[in-house]
Amino acid sequence: QDGEWRFLVDNPVDGQPVAIGTTNRRPTAKQRRTVEMLRPVCKFPGCRMPATQSDLDHTIPWSEKQETKISGLCPLCRADHTTRHEAGWEYTIADDGNIHWISPLNHKYTVPRESDP
Repeated sequence: QDGEWRFLVDNPVDGQPVAIGTTNRRPTAKQRRTVEMLRPVCKFPGCRMPATQSDLDHTIPWSEKQETKISGLCPLCRADHTTRHEAGWEYTIADDGNIHWISPLNHKYTVPRESDP
């Protein structure tokens, strides 16, 4: 699971690169353990599901940046992960560890880093 495939697609006519990327969008076991230690519960407002039983969500969708970094991963239980994507919730992780959410109705919520047990 720690492996990574990198690819380059070139134009068959002139040989110039037209796309590059990587296939490693899932966090490695080491990344998962680190995120679970930093944020031990689901970070959706009001949820307390343990991170060990949650998905790791990319703050910025992997399809946009093609990178999986600890600083851009957040544990969300399956229900909240689904809600985030299907209902249009957005969030950012601040430098201080607080997570700032914006609901589809533009309500703002902050989940403080101190909310972790």
